[in-house]
Amino acid sequence: MKIVARRSILFFCTVFLIFFCGCSGGIELHEKFIIQGIAVDKDEEKYKLTAQAYDFQTPKDEQEPNIRVVEVSGRTLLEALDNIKKKTSLNPVYSQNMIILMGEDVAKSGVNNFIDFFIRHCETRPKVKLCVCSGDASDILKAKDGDKTLKASNIHDLIPDELGSDVMHFVGDVYGKISDPYVAWLDLSENSGSKEIVFKGVGLFHDDVLDEFLENDDAFGFMIFKGIPNFSSCVVKNDYFGEVTCSVTNSDIKTVPEIIENSYPVFKINISVDISAFAFDSDYKTNASESDIKGLEKSIEAKLGSIYESLLKKITSANIDALGFGKVMRNSHPEYFKKISDNWRNIISKCKYEVTQDVKLSITGKEPI
Repeated sequence: MKIVARRSILFFCTVFLIFFCGCSGGIELHEKFIIQGIAVDKDEEKYKLTAQAYDFQTPKDEQEPNIRVVEVSGRTLLEALDNIKKKTSLNPVYSQNMIILMGEDVAKSGVNNFIDFFIRHCETRPKVKLCVCSGDASDILKAKDGDKTLKASNIHDLIPDELGSDVMHFVGDVYGKISDPYVAWLDLSENSGSKEIVFKGVGLFHDDVLDEFLENDDAFGFMIFKGIPNFSSCVVKNDYFGEVTCSVTNSDIKTVPEIIENSYPVFKINISVDISAFAFDSDYKTNASESDIKGLEKSIEAKLGSIYESLLKKITSANIDALGFGKVMRNSHPEYFKKISDNWRNIISKCKYEVTQDVKLSITGKEPI
């Protein structure tokens, strides 16, 4: 009986392998539409989808597949995605997708309305970078420098991994209901006929709805808080050196919340910054004394202090916790935070934020601006 049972099991396993083996129903490479980037826009009635993909049906040459951009639409995101296959006669592959770009309108209508596919589909990855664009996101995926399409891989590389601008962090913040999500903000610029995609700042969200953009000094300060080096630059005015252009090469933030009886918490924030001065509005004075350098450090501290003050006021007055103060409070004082967690978003603006800083200056350039 045991031998009969074993033979029966072997027979059924063999039948299963013959009829259900993956290679028997495999899809050839030239039948696939290997998506590299997706842009999601919306008008009043439909989702407009732009997909940039490798198309092996019409290779550019032996070394490189063709980059193809396809535009489709649908009443839902799933309907729009289904239309990719109808339009191309190819099978969309999502496992190689690197970036999702949201247009401003679709971000303001609520990301939860379409993000579900990118969470649940078996091929999609949680670390796919998620960005917002002013205007239509399709403009970026369709952008060309001369006759060459700007690749999704190059767009992906603009966004530092440390920023956490991806599907996993966004969804975690939305459903965690402590911190508010944010994503990188990309824009398209044109100079002398050449188009360039610019990492301009960040988009801040209330839950899953885009609230506002941070740019210039506010974005510069935000990146310091997030430990993102070499984002843009700021100009510091100094009596001795004139206007000096600086960039941050490293930052370290330590935040300690203090519970005040019968009052709102105080967040004591220490910011250590390594900053590089690389351009001056006049010839750098080689005979600058140590006190002159110290004076420049004081000017930089004053400039950074005003940036921090403006940034904290802008974010907290809108009751947005994009800098993670709620998580810091929860980790430091879990019992206290449990009492206020349901009302945390209304408490953010009432807390105090005291910033101290340590600035380490290095002069890496002496050329005039």
